[in-house]
Amino acid sequence: MEIRTEADHQQARRQLEHLLGHEHTASLIAVPLSDVANTCEEDNGHRSVPPTPLIIRLEHERLERQLNDQQLAELLIISPESLRAVWNGQRHIDLDLAKRLPSRLGMLGTFILEAA
Repeated sequence: MEIRTEADHQQARRQLEHLLGHEHTASLIAVPLSDVANTCEEDNGHRSVPPTPLIIRLEHERLERQLNDQQLAELLIISPESLRAVWNGQRHIDLDLAKRLPSRLGMLGTFILEAA
């Protein structure tokens, strides 16, 4: 896989985050994908921020529900820009958003506390 554009980079990052949530099988694909994405980030001055388990779970929920970013942002009652900042590692999941995850997505509060 080659990363030539910002869109390619974002797609690779999302795939990586999704794969990291599927432990054993994913590790065979995740390592080379991670290497390519990290090289691209370093070459283009991006800050490499590893996804947190909570962000991985949030992405997993988005994929499972077949939501696009706009729909997920609406469901979580945040702006699409704020959601993009979470995906890009520019913003952490704050307390207000973390409090909404159980009621809006059915995520267990204990998982949220452990992953935060």
